[in-house]
Amino acid sequence: MIEIYLLLLSLLIAVMVFCGVKAGQHKAHVAIELKKMLFTAALTVASNVVYEAAGSKLLATIGFTMFSISIAWLLYWLASFSVLYANYVGKFEVLKKIVIVLCVADTTSFLANFVFGHVFTVKSVEALEWYAMFEVVDFTVFYYCHLAISYGLVLFIVCVLFHKTINSSRYYRIKYVGILFLFGFVVIADGLCKLLQLHFNISMIFYGFLAIMIFYYTLYFVPGELVNKIQSILIEKLDNGIIFFNEEGKCIYANYSIWRQLVGKDFDEEVLIGQAEQDYAQYQSNDKAFSGDVKSWTEQHLVDGEVRHFEVSSQKIYDKWNNYVGCYFCTLDRTEELRLYNRKIELEKESNKAKSAFLSKVSHEIRTPVNAIFGMNEMILRESTDPDILHYSDQIKSAANTLLGIINDILDFSKVEAGKMSIVKREYRIEKILRNVINMCEVQAKDKNLQFDVIISPKLPSGLFGDDVRIEQILMNLLSNAVKYTAEGTVTLKIDWVGYDTKGSLGIYIEDTGIGIKEDDIPKLFKKFERIDEVRNHGVQGTGLGLSITTYLLKMMDSELKVESVYGQGSTFFCHIPQSVVDSAPVKYPFDKSDVIKKEYKPQFIASDKNILVVDDNRLNRLVFKSLLKMTRMNIVEAESGKECLEIIKNRHFDLIFMDYMMPEMDGVETFRNMNNMEHMCKGVPVIMLTANAVEGAMESYMNEGFNDFLSKPIVPDELESLISKYI
Repeated sequence: MIEIYLLLLSLLIAVMVFCGVKAGQHKAHVAIELKKMLFTAALTVASNVVYEAAGSKLLATIGFTMFSISIAWLLYWLASFSVLYANYVGKFEVLKKIVIVLCVADTTSFLANFVFGHVFTVKSVEALEWYAMFEVVDFTVFYYCHLAISYGLVLFIVCVLFHKTINSSRYYRIKYVGILFLFGFVVIADGLCKLLQLHFNISMIFYGFLAIMIFYYTLYFVPGELVNKIQSILIEKLDNGIIFFNEEGKCIYANYSIWRQLVGKDFDEEVLIGQAEQDYAQYQSNDKAFSGDVKSWTEQHLVDGEVRHFEVSSQKIYDKWNNYVGCYFCTLDRTEELRLYNRKIELEKESNKAKSAFLSKVSHEIRTPVNAIFGMNEMILRESTDPDILHYSDQIKSAANTLLGIINDILDFSKVEAGKMSIVKREYRIEKILRNVINMCEVQAKDKNLQFDVIISPKLPSGLFGDDVRIEQILMNLLSNAVKYTAEGTVTLKIDWVGYDTKGSLGIYIEDTGIGIKEDDIPKLFKKFERIDEVRNHGVQGTGLGLSITTYLLKMMDSELKVESVYGQGSTFFCHIPQSVVDSAPVKYPFDKSDVIKKEYKPQFIASDKNILVVDDNRLNRLVFKSLLKMTRMNIVEAESGKECLEIIKNRHFDLIFMDYMMPEMDGVETFRNMNNMEHMCKGVPVIMLTANAVEGAMESYMNEGFNDFLSKPIVPDELESLISKYI
């Protein structure tokens, strides 16, 4: 029996030490007092174990002495903890000091007992095979003073806890009752031990349980009824509607929000519960809510005459034995959120529509005079033989190309912002692209006295499949930047190819000996409207959009632009673009020089018997159109408005009609629609949209209206003649 008793006490000591350590992890004052009480309780029980298991009279004396000292201090710490825990701090400060003095005197008296033997003595009662039993006898007045202190503290603790129990909320009363109940067992057990003169003190077991239960009640206990109350309040306050059904489909609880959401302000609870149970049966029959653990869907309900949108979710509820006991439904009113979302979409559409209209207007207004500049300048280049005039004309063409490049950058950026930039793949000859960009860069480099080197891999296939327009745009952007930011030295274009069979990677490397880029500035390169080292580069033309657009295009083609640079020495921009091979015959470089020498202009055709009607409200544009086609000898008739066009075609036949889009009173599309709804002499005649509107989707919209083709301003002479040849 004694073995089980000692083993149980040892386990209680370990648990109390563990609880004391856990309490020490909390910073609250009550937790600190709790820690002191737990460690003292562990010491008290340990001292009792030493006394009960003592093998000698001296060890028994030490054990009982330590037990008596620690029990007094345990009761002191328990009293101190009770005062703090019951929120009576500051009311017993004088009494606290008196008790400390008494406990110190009591401790001193017990320690002096080793010398004077004035408190108690220990004698041997019997000895077993491994266990010697001792008994404490000859108690003196000093020992009874010790008992008076101890029982006085017990009485004080009981009074404090009892008073707190009476005055506390019913939710928390249970824990004070629990502590009092265990404390009563301690007192009763201690009294029985003394009354029956038992050889071992069973009250130590209750001391251990009391300390552990106080630890639990202090730091972890939350009354179940209070939890239920809090949960009920929270559920009622939720904006979400909550409704619970038992396993039979009966509604057992529904918060106010679900009625407010699904029905409105006024409702009859019985009617609504009946309706909810009908809905439950419908969900169950459709397997809508019960095909998985959690399901969600959207529904519409008519509430107070208004259609409202709800997100509904459900979940089954199981007990701890995995038996189905019911389910709940949760509803969330998404009406306002959906309204705001739809409004946001509408505003975005309106904004995009306004932006598209603005860009269309800007494109038209800028391209119209640029068209005149290009057209008139082309006539100078064709007809003049004066070297100075040709030089001036060449400068005009260069400036106009720069302006057109800026316009195109802005339009491309608007496509990127609207998410309308697209990749259109087709078969193309890489040599044609390289000729164009090399010719362009040679002229730019020559103007700045730069050396321009080209290195093309002998493995480069001549025929590829991809978006040739975007690849040429990428090359143009990178080469233009290299030339712009290089004051002296060399710009080098390297074209590499790595591939097998019909797949490969087109490597583009642009090297320059320009100003270079600081390492901290490299991330800024790809930001829209960002230009680095602005003071140093203030004279460089451009919008700061080129690299941003290039980066976006490469991303759409599963590639990435990379850069290596040394500030003050130069930079290298490079990328690898996946392409398919349609003709593996290698490109021959250098190209045949005869192909790139500018030839004297000759018209693609002579058609003096053909009649063309050009409809445009801008006189200069009509003049450019007629001038560019002068050597074809075609008969060109002008109309300065849609209304005039309709009058002319009533009485005259034309072989081809070019229609401007943006005209006052009646635009090109409206004019075309009126043509289709009236009798005239040009039925079936091809009508080509001639416009400066170059925004994304413009061509598609015109073709959907029924136009036969589309020609963008500024007019490229070769494209104009090729388009006319196609239809006459």
